Amino acid sequence: MTKQEAAEQSSQPSSKSQTADCRREWIAVANGRRTIYSWLSNFLIAQPTSRWLKSVLEESLVNSLSAVFSDRQSNASLTAIVSALTQRNVDELRSEFESLFVVPIYGTYTPPYESCFREKYGETYGNLWGNAAEELSRLYLMAGFGIEYPPHIFAPDHLGLELAFMSKLCAEELEALRCDDDKKISETRRSQQLCLEHIRAWVSDFALAVKSCAPASMYSHVVVLVDLFTRQDYGLINMTASQNMPDRR
Repeated sequence: MTKQEAAEQSSQPSSKSQTADCRREWIAVANGRRTIYSWLSNFLIAQPTSRWLKSVLEESLVNSLSAVFSDRQSNASLTAIVSALTQRNVDELRSEFESLFVVPIYGTYTPPYESCFREKYGETYGNLWGNAAEELSRLYLMAGFGIEYPPHIFAPDHLGLELAFMSKLCAEELEALRCDDDKKISETRRSQQLCLEHIRAWVSDFALAVKSCAPASMYSHVVVLVDLFTRQDYGLINMTASQNMPDRR
C-alpha cells in the first residue's frame, strides 16, 4: 500500500464521522424550527383558552425558546409575551385577540392576511383572496397541507396558517433527514423558501400596524418576534436550500 492510499483510507472514517455530525446538526435545527413555527402559529390561529394558555407556557418549551431567542430584541419580546401570559387572564387575552384579528372595527382591527397588506391602496387594506391567497392555496395543495379553517379564519394567506405550514415543512424535512432522503430534503427546503418569500413580503408591515394599533398588547410582541425570526430563518433557508447533502459513501 502506498502512502497516498494509506492516507486516503485513514481519512475515510473521519469523513464519515463529519457527515454524521453534520446530519445530526441539521436534524436538531429542523426540529427546533418546527417547534418555533408551531408555537408562533398558535398565537395567531387559536383564540385563547385555559388549555391553550397551558400549552404555550409549558416550562421546558419556554426554556428552549429562551435559549434560541437570546439576542436583546428577540429576548425582550419573548419576556414580554411570557409576562403577559402569566399576568393576564384568558378573557383579557381573548378580547385582545378578537379586537385585533377577528372583529373588523376601524382603529383596532388589523387583518392578518397577506393579500390585505400586499394589495393595499393607500391606507385602505386590500380584499381577501387576492393573488397571494391563490398562490398559497396552490402551494398548500402541492405539499398536501390540508386546511380546516377555524370560524374566524377566511383565507389561506392568514399569517397563522403560513406559520403552521412552515412547521409542517420543517417536520417533513426532519423526517427526510432521519431517513437520508436527499430528494425530499431538497423539495421541502424549496417549499420553505417559497412560503418564507410570502411571509417576508408583508410581515414587517403587519408588525408595525399591530404595534401602532395596540402598542401595549401581548400580540404586538408576538408579531415582532415573528418578524425577527422569519427574517433570520429566511437567510438560513436560502443558504441551505442550495446545498447538497454530504456524500454518505
